[in-house]
Amino acid sequence: NSQLHDTTFKYGAYISFILHAFDRFRLVPGFRVDKFAYNNFTSISPRFNSVFSINENLDFTTAFGLQYQDPELVDFSLDIRNKKLRSKQALTGIVGIEYYFNQWDIKLIIESFYKNYKNLLFDAYLITEDSLDQSSHLIDRGKGHSFGIELFAQKKLQKSFFGTVAFSLSKSLYKDLRPGHEGEWYDGDHDFRHSLTITGGC
Repeated sequence: NSQLHDTTFKYGAYISFILHAFDRFRLVPGFRVDKFAYNNFTSISPRFNSVFSINENLDFTTAFGLQYQDPELVDFSLDIRNKKLRSKQALTGIVGIEYYFNQWDIKLIIESFYKNYKNLLFDAYLITEDSLDQSSHLIDRGKGHSFGIELFAQKKLQKSFFGTVAFSLSKSLYKDLRPGHEGEWYDGDHDFRHSLTITGGC
């Protein structure tokens, strides 16, 4: 398959800066542009973060933006019709608080998030009338969303000990495109619901 030996390029540029609106409030706008030559897809990704310091220990944070993820290279190689697949799009919103416990040297972060997905890959044969169709043709018409909360605690190195604890509770749903199931939802990729990670050392 000659597709497996194609040479292609990716290009990207990113700019970000910090604006101090006033003493306790700062904005961090950003802008990213990427180009994937193989499928001739250009993505434009604006991002916007803000931090409001309620006091020296407590911050209120927000983040909004567009992100894109290119299809896996193997997806392009499966079928010549897959060459025009668009990159997956995620519109993300995050709201959180950060608190620093001075006496224990611990930072605690609690965030809630929502992501809206477009251009998700879907097997084309699932929406054809031919029940025997088992082609590797993919379409990028899928939609979905995910939402949840995340908790992260970090103990910086002190007295020869450090550690982190991360827990997330989330739900991921994709819209069904199959005839007769339009409007229904099913569990999306990486729908782990509960995730716990603990690291540490001394």
